[in-house]
Amino acid sequence: LHLSIRRQRQMCIRDRPDFDRSDVFDTLAQHFVQVSSELSQRFDVVIVDESQDFESDWIAACLPLVQDGGRFYIMGDPLQQVYDREPFEIDGAVKIRCLDNFRSPRKVVEAINQLQLTPQPLQARSLYAGQTPNIATYAPGQVSPEQALNTTLQAIWQAGYTPDQVAVLCWGGSSQVQALAQRKVGGKTVRHFTGQYEASGEPIWQDGELLVESLRRFKGQSAPVVVLFGVDFEALTDAERRKLFVGLTR
Repeated sequence: LHLSIRRQRQMCIRDRPDFDRSDVFDTLAQHFVQVSSELSQRFDVVIVDESQDFESDWIAACLPLVQDGGRFYIMGDPLQQVYDREPFEIDGAVKIRCLDNFRSPRKVVEAINQLQLTPQPLQARSLYAGQTPNIATYAPGQVSPEQALNTTLQAIWQAGYTPDQVAVLCWGGSSQVQALAQRKVGGKTVRHFTGQYEASGEPIWQDGELLVESLRRFKGQSAPVVVLFGVDFEALTDAERRKLFVGLTR
């Protein structure tokens, strides 16, 4: 046992991930797939969430972790797929599908249905009605994107919300985040991910009053008020429609 622990510690030091590398997470995933057979049958229950963003070999690597007689649950929503992944099937799996939405305010679900972002209408089950999403537009030579964003945020402050209740999610990704981070937005300083990590893998954040984040990085989180910045409704591919669905359900 002592030799086993010592060997594991040596492996951790030698193979410590370099989070400054752009491929670090792909490397970690590949490493897990390679060593998963050594970790077999450890758990009574394994739950995989956000499976639509998993590779099929990642799922295959998780299956051996379940003990004989254990349970393996896979939960996912193809309507929230934001990465280019091939769909997969598990032989013998029992499938349960649900179109009930308990998470989002009913007005938001109504907007999702009106935009026809799902093959079938969602059933709004939340007790909270909320507000119908507002759409602020801009056009070259008329209103700039930054002006539209600042006007929207000023209206949010006047409605009584505070910056810590608001998340500005950038449709254009990290480059858009960095552009907004160079200035005050809605009169507030910007809190954003710097793109760097601690040696432990913890992301490094620039302090500020108002969270500005990419839509993909914010996936799985929520805020009382969400502003989707830079959506191009005239160029909504299937992938972009899934992004819009993700944004509206935050």
